[in-house]
Amino acid sequence: MKEIKKIKKMKEIKKIKKTNKMKEIKKIKKTNKMKEINKPIFISTEGEDNIESNLSFLIELLGSSLLETYVEDILNIHSSKIINIRQVPHPTNPPKEELTSGQPIIFYGNYKATHYTCSIDGTHIWDSYRQNIQVNGTDHFCQIFALMCIENAVFPNSYISKQFSNLKNKQFMENAFIAKNVACDILELLNSDFNIIQIVKEVLISTDRSGNIRHKLNPKANFTINNFIKYCRNLTLTDMYNSSFKQKVFMTI
Repeated sequence: MKEIKKIKKMKEIKKIKKTNKMKEIKKIKKTNKMKEINKPIFISTEGEDNIESNLSFLIELLGSSLLETYVEDILNIHSSKIINIRQVPHPTNPPKEELTSGQPIIFYGNYKATHYTCSIDGTHIWDSYRQNIQVNGTDHFCQIFALMCIENAVFPNSYISKQFSNLKNKQFMENAFIAKNVACDILELLNSDFNIIQIVKEVLISTDRSGNIRHKLNPKANFTINNFIKYCRNLTLTDMYNSSFKQKVFMTI
């Protein structure tokens, strides 16, 4: 009987050790997965911190032809509307001939920096600067703000439309945080439904006026669009407040 009890005890000890080992392996895997998600995909090029580097890429990516893809191939189809995107010298005051009554439209232009506005009814201009959604003269998520405004008008039951109602007067960083999450949603949808890798590659090699590459990949991170989305989505409001990105939200160019 003693020998049987001893064998049972040994089996129980082995079982406990195996269970503990499995728990430790799962814990390590989970930790490594979180480290990978929290690892910045892009790193500093001009003194900004890594958070700003990644958000800058997100902003430029959603200011590329991906915005047109979303409007033309998703929003127009689901809303049964024809929303145009027009480049104008001053998007805050577009030429009257570009406006058609009852026709929603998005304007963009590059006066001091690229800025986006929109018109829901083809008469009045909605501008994130004038609406105090964004500090006047700053350069960040204006294209997402304009897109949210348009979508709220033509496709009011969508998730993005509901986010538009969360934008608040002079809550500038909170509004940027909402826009960041919406940008992640749009990018995730485009990545799942379209082949966007070529557009992403074009933004990856974009240069500034001096010919320097704008965005520097982190050699320790595995760049995929999904990994990039996960990193950006994981950024909290506090992360953004504590980042050099705060300067883009509150300081004019």
